[in-house]
Amino acid sequence: MSEHPKIFTPEYYQRLFDVEERHWWSIGMRAIAARMLDQSLPGRRADFWILDAGCGTGLTRAWLEAYARPERIIGIDLAWLALEFCRRRSLAGLAQASITGLPFVSDIFDLATCIDVLQHLPQDGSEKAALDELHRVLRPGGRLLLRTNAQRWLRRSGNEHAEDHYHRYTLSEIIQKVTQAGFVVERATHANRLMSMADEVKRFLKPNPPRNGADHGLAIQLPKSKLWNALLSYVMAAEAAYLAKPGRRFNKGHTLICLARKP
Repeated sequence: MSEHPKIFTPEYYQRLFDVEERHWWSIGMRAIAARMLDQSLPGRRADFWILDAGCGTGLTRAWLEAYARPERIIGIDLAWLALEFCRRRSLAGLAQASITGLPFVSDIFDLATCIDVLQHLPQDGSEKAALDELHRVLRPGGRLLLRTNAQRWLRRSGNEHAEDHYHRYTLSEIIQKVTQAGFVVERATHANRLMSMADEVKRFLKPNPPRNGADHGLAIQLPKSKLWNALLSYVMAAEAAYLAKPGRRFNKGHTLICLARKP
């Protein structure tokens, strides 16, 4: 691999740490993930080992305690600063490591999560290496929960932002890449449909000026109104309820979620 994935600024991690636990989008994504996981992995398993690959500031790592004992959940991240924020959440089982070369023996984990990591890897074979590594460390029958960015569906000249240095995937592209790594895809869908539609129309009608790509996460803001944040959380909860039934999926949305199994 020619370069490491882009590492965000201290301000980026601080903003995530401050708002992601309460932000409607983050709440909604956890609700959707829970609905999908609960179908395949119902209940908390005392014998489960879980890997959070690219744990960021630790919110997903903490949330995963609903599925396994805390001492059986490992979080890794390439950014030492991210792990420092994890420690502020009093989380243990942390390691600085790259997803493209996981420091674990094969066939050890029952569940691996890869949340908003894949799109930031260099397009030089790193994403394939990451998926191959996740497949390697999972036990047969183990699951991978993958979340990444989706392509926009409204486009116009000058409407692509400088912060979009990361890759945006199509649903079929993700399914193909996960399948090529040896997984069997159980569920794959777009998510955040309603607010993505509103954002697409806004960007199409009035493109925003470009921002610094390294700091694009600073745009993450809690709505000024707690009522509005609660309302949007309710909208996302409705999405999660719709997606709870097997076979359902959205064909639009800025987020892609894939649940796959190692045969």
